[in-house]
Amino acid sequence: METLGSNTYAYALARIHRDAADRQLRSAQAAADQAFRKLRITAGSDLGAELDKADAYVKAVEDEATA
Repeated sequence: METLGSNTYAYALARIHRDAADRQLRSAQAAADQAFRKLRITAGSDLGAELDKADAYVKAVEDEATA
């Protein structure tokens, strides 16, 4: 009986962490989308640097979500 309880707790905890990671990933994707929209609007800026910043942010959030 104790194993069933600990499995249920582990499952619930895993879902909580998965849901949090999903929210972080969606947030990173939204930030990347916003950065790309900004790049399209400000075509005169240094696009390469802005793309690098957006990619670095998305990678950092994805790494944190999968850690």
